[in-house]
Amino acid sequence: MLYIAHNIEYTLYRHQIAKHLSIPLLGRLLANDANKLEGFELGYARRCSGIVTVSTLDEGFFAERFPRLPMITISPSYAYPVSLGRSMCAEPSPLRLAFLRYLQWWPNRRDLTWFLEQVLPKVPDHIHLHVYGKGSEDLGADSRLIGHGYVNDIQVSTRRS
Repeated sequence: MLYIAHNIEYTLYRHQIAKHLSIPLLGRLLANDANKLEGFELGYARRCSGIVTVSTLDEGFFAERFPRLPMITISPSYAYPVSLGRSMCAEPSPLRLAFLRYLQWWPNRRDLTWFLEQVLPKVPDHIHLHVYGKGSEDLGADSRLIGHGYVNDIQVSTRRS
């Protein structure tokens, strides 16, 4: 069995939750999750017969913990133009993404705001975001953003979009 490491996930997770660790209950829950993730990741790597990483930094991390396992680093190669959402056709067909959330809850609004500010402006025009859930009916500052509001059956609603 081969372990392919794109990242050391539990270290990334610990970095993401660090600012929340001082919150009494939440901090304890997040720390427990990070410990479980570390156990899963290292436990799985320990059972493998070799490790492939995409960076020498990750290879060093695993080599320190598993000095007897064979390892190799294969750096990503982008000798070709990388593009997001491009089609082989002259006119790409629309790509419809869906976001299903109750937007009257602040974490969901924050997540959508992040996507709209950080991601949507950087993707091609043929990518549209359909937002479903209470509070989404008033969206529409961008022609690629379609707010549907609350729907009883998302399958019926997506067939009409």
